[in-house]
Amino acid sequence: MAQDFDIGALQGGLEQNLRTAHGSAFDLCCYLFSEIREADPEHQPVLFHFVAENFGFVPSDKSWDVPYSEYNQNKADLKSDYAQLVDTILEATIKQNREEGDFYNSLWASIIGTPSFDTEGKRAFAFYYMLIDASIPYFHIDRDSLWRMDNVEFQSLRRKHVQDLRKTSFLLKRTFQQRTEKASALLAQININPPDRALDDEEYTVELEEYQRCILIMD
Repeated sequence: MAQDFDIGALQGGLEQNLRTAHGSAFDLCCYLFSEIREADPEHQPVLFHFVAENFGFVPSDKSWDVPYSEYNQNKADLKSDYAQLVDTILEATIKQNREEGDFYNSLWASIIGTPSFDTEGKRAFAFYYMLIDASIPYFHIDRDSLWRMDNVEFQSLRRKHVQDLRKTSFLLKRTFQQRTEKASALLAQININPPDRALDDEEYTVELEEYQRCILIMD
């Protein structure tokens, strides 16, 4: 129970940083990295996982000025020297399709243990460059859910549904007043529509929540 409390307290502190931060992403990442590094080594991958899932998704009231990182003076050189290596490590780890916990454990081990990242500044940069990557936060993919087809079948389907493809292309390019309007128009293309208001209140509420979830995903 003590370990759970320690992790919860540490996560709470990191969340507070995210919710109040005012400063650049690089400075914030360097600060968060230093905070994680002060924790027990066994807790560090878990805290990395927590930050990765919340970085960029937690709104901030900007009430706390993030300290200016000492690594800013070398940021351009760090990017020039190590960005490609970070991308390679991240891509290779994603391809392994591990469960989320294993993924972040492996990625943290790469940040800390890769010989090229032999200073805290280089490790902090790797941490930052991973967090701002579009593939983070990471999710395990159930391979049984993936549908595959050969090119002949794919081209045949394109010819069969060419009008649907044309309309979808039009919708993607068209300007709407709200992003949710575009999302709902695209959902209608795959026969996902708002729930019928004739449903009883409970069923309507359930179906509306599911439809709104689809809207957010499509958006």
